[in-house]
Amino acid sequence: SKNKYWTKVVENATVIKFPDNIIEEYVNAYVDYYSQLSSLYGITLEEFLGCKVDEFKALQTKEAEAMYKDQMVLYAVMYAEKYDSTIVESEYEAWLDNLAKHLDATVEDLIHEYGEESLRNTYIYEKFVDYLYETRVEVEPSPETSK
Repeated sequence: SKNKYWTKVVENATVIKFPDNIIEEYVNAYVDYYSQLSSLYGITLEEFLGCKVDEFKALQTKEAEAMYKDQMVLYAVMYAEKYDSTIVESEYEAWLDNLAKHLDATVEDLIHEYGEESLRNTYIYEKFVDYLYETRVEVEPSPETSK
């Protein structure tokens, strides 16, 4: 499937360096969010999380790295392919309508829930993965012949 194809692309890519502070900011935002929630409930952050803060930070760091790696690979491959990511509004709107129907929601619900920018990025991602899937031939390595 297309998702397996993209997963393979990302797995085979190496991130040399994440943008400065991006992972730390992501992790700190989650810690701050859950700190506020725990104080609302009148319990410690560790009680709320059910684990030590350092364990939570390590988990969030892995999640952030996976998410940002996916984005970085996407932009790098789009750049390498000289892919035109211009959105044709009528096609985007049709995609959005279809997504809303599929999720049994309205377009307004989706925009409120995910935000316009996030939806547009998802649309570009799906169009690009379709493009890659249609224009690339996956080659399995041939078995080594022993003499």
